[in-house]
Amino acid sequence: MHNSTLITGASGNIGKAVARYFIAHSADTMLLTCRHADHLQNTVAELRCWGAGMANEQLYAIVADLSVKKGLADLRWYLEFYNYAPTTLVCAHGVAAKHDSATLTAGEFNKVQQVNLTACLQLAQLCFPHMAEAHWGRIVFISSIHGTQTYPQRAAYAASKGGLEAMASVLALEWARDGITVNCVAPGQLTTPMHGSPMSAEALEQVRSHTPTGNLVTPEQVAACVGWLCSAEAQNVTGQVIRMDG
Repeated sequence: MHNSTLITGASGNIGKAVARYFIAHSADTMLLTCRHADHLQNTVAELRCWGAGMANEQLYAIVADLSVKKGLADLRWYLEFYNYAPTTLVCAHGVAAKHDSATLTAGEFNKVQQVNLTACLQLAQLCFPHMAEAHWGRIVFISSIHGTQTYPQRAAYAASKGGLEAMASVLALEWARDGITVNCVAPGQLTTPMHGSPMSAEALEQVRSHTPTGNLVTPEQVAACVGWLCSAEAQNVTGQVIRMDG
């Protein structure tokens, strides 16, 4: 089956790894988004170079800042204008946030929820009609172990990821009869942390030393799991949170 895929957060390490996986393993066309034009341009150029020409006819891109209403409106316009109908959605965007809970403001809290949680619902709603019409859809949200197992100063971030996983369970129940699966992949500490959340080599080694497998998670491992969840073989896997934390 030929599908159209929407990957958000495409300039991040996981987003790029997912795009590379689809370039290598499918004939899907891909619409990539992120909020910075230069990051998106560099990502598309990098993927086309990596794909040695395979990605030239597969990749499309649009800048969409999902922290504001205009970002979703721009994306909606693109889908309608170019008649692009995603039947696979991978939400790899997100914002890493640390706040002192005693001084965390409602504005700061809500901003994290908008990006990490509300935008995921809006994107799923945007893609749902196309998936329902095709009676085939795959939705994968990139969550985090912080959804269930977190650290101090992560109230907003943990709430967004816990909410994302709960929401995915509900969408999975509601949309299963339309042939749509909805799942989460929840990585532990990555070898390449999110933008804005750097960790020192010493801190990474400390996490590694407390991990039973002795390994941190790579973006490629996350992408392979996402790719399988988006495959025809995973049609009976829905409402799941797959934790990849070693």
